[in-house]
Amino acid sequence: MKEIGGYPEFELKFHGNTYHNAAIGLNLARNAIVYIIQAKNYQRIYLPRLIGDSIPAVLRRNSIEYDYYPVDEHCRPLFHHKLGRKEAVLIINYYGQLSEPEIISYKKMWDRVILDNTQDFFAKPIAGIDTVYNARKYFGIPDGAYLYTDQRVNGSPEKNYSYNKLEYLVGRFEKDAGSFYQKFLEAEESMYLEEPKSISAFSENILRGISYEKVYKTRRKNFCCLHDRLVSLNRWSLSKGGGTYMYPFWSTKGGEVRRRLIAEKIYIPVLWPNVLEEMAEDTPEYQMAENILPLPIDQRYTEADMGYLADKLLNILKEI
Repeated sequence: MKEIGGYPEFELKFHGNTYHNAAIGLNLARNAIVYIIQAKNYQRIYLPRLIGDSIPAVLRRNSIEYDYYPVDEHCRPLFHHKLGRKEAVLIINYYGQLSEPEIISYKKMWDRVILDNTQDFFAKPIAGIDTVYNARKYFGIPDGAYLYTDQRVNGSPEKNYSYNKLEYLVGRFEKDAGSFYQKFLEAEESMYLEEPKSISAFSENILRGISYEKVYKTRRKNFCCLHDRLVSLNRWSLSKGGGTYMYPFWSTKGGEVRRRLIAEKIYIPVLWPNVLEEMAEDTPEYQMAENILPLPIDQRYTEADMGYLADKLLNILKEI
């Protein structure tokens, strides 16, 4: 029954296209991976060892077998296993540094490839490769992921609801990050138990109102600004043509630099804290998790902000 009258709802309703308009819209990227596995009836998935704990956790919860393979110091897969008919390999496009020819070569080698483009939202999908994108990593929304695949599960996932996960987003918009950081952690924790669902109406609405060209250009400009200032000190030889997620600056003293930047209210996350707990210090995965600093380059910031960030970072490097 249609409702008429009562208190007003959220005012803004957008009618544009989402960037991945042809994809399946789901609540979380980890659940998009589960969707592919279930749709294609895979029984085992191989994961890179440099990975957060959310994907292994959701695989365990869905009784999906998995194993790990290492990556090299350029974040390329060191995978030499011959896949069985019911097996697939997950390839993560770290910081958007994989080229299209590289990705196609992995498809030719292993065939049953799932590409995780969580860190490369603006990359176009490649025909024949199951690909996952994470809108939450790029935009201030409570849920949202996209999936390109040629096979669907029976029936449609139920709709996700996000009204109870908006406080930290609105709080940061109106005040500051620190005041609502605990609410952010609580929202993140609650997502560990979420099943695959369709993207919420709230997030989809916001994603229909974004100027994607402007966001892309801002992120690229900020990436290039930091790259020009830091390339000579960065241990990672980056492709300047890729990168719209964060600028990965690899320092031999990344942990200490991170602590000092946080003291300056420049918040640099550890993307894979579980790797620091589970891996030996002399492994490439540990060194990358500890020492690669994901520097923010998103659409909130200007070239002047990037200059400020680079100055702070360079001053810290001189002191330690």
